[in-house]
Parts: sequence; C-alpha cells; structure tokens
Amino acid sequence: MDSTGIVSKVCDESAFVKLSRVSACGGDCKSCLGCASGEIIIELPNDIRAQEGDLVRVVSEKKSLLKAVLYAYIMPLIVFIISYLSIFSYFSNNERINSELVALAGAFALMIISYCIRLLLAKRLWSAEKFKLQLKKY
Repeated sequence: MDSTGIVSKVCDESAFVKLSRVSACGGDCKSCLGCASGEIIIELPNDIRAQEGDLVRVVSEKKSLLKAVLYAYIMPLIVFIISYLSIFSYFSNNERINSELVALAGAFALMIISYCIRLLLAKRLWSAEKFKLQLKKY
C-alpha cells in the first residue's frame, strides 16, 4: 500500500497525516451517493522529521496488508463455511429439524463470534510491528 498525504500537524515524535480516501469508482461521480470518499487523518511516528505542510508517502508492505485482509475478511468467511458444513452434516439425518436453517443460523452466529474475537485481538494484531505504517519522504 502506498498513499500520498500532507502532514497537517506535528506533535513530539508523531505526525498527523491527512489522506484522501478514494472509492473504487474514483470518487468523482456526484450522482453516486454510495461513495465513501473524503479525508482521514492518521497519526504516525515521525521518523523522517517531516514538518507541517510536507507532502509524504504512507507506506505498508504488501505482505502485511494481505495479512490484514486475511484477518478481517477471509478468516470469518472460512469460519462461516466450515461451521455451516459441520452443523449441516450433524443435523442432516434428523427429520424433525430443518438442518439447512439450523446450519445457517449456527454458522452466522459463529461468524459473529469470530468477528468479536477479532475485535478483541485487534489492538494486539495492529500494534504488532508487522502491521505498522511508515512515513517516507515524497
């Protein structure tokens, strides 16, 4: 990941960088109300001694970005699929229970639980050195 931003404020050893959020369509369509474009401000360590108003790059390794996507989206999907198949196969021989509905409800509940666990572990995961964003001179 490589984004360009402007340093909006410098405090001690941190820099607050203003980044433009761009949607998949580019954010130029005024008729599209679904675009989540705008600006966000993130705090990063100011290792490059950037000053207010400097144009900087915010960099993350592709590997760490892919791991973040894995934790955020792929793991809950895998939990959903495995739990659905397991619950369905367990209840499939029982004629009194709608096994598809029970499997769907159980898989959805387990997916929500996996999201909650991910949220509880999020601070630990994102504070790890491998997920750090870095500031580079432009």
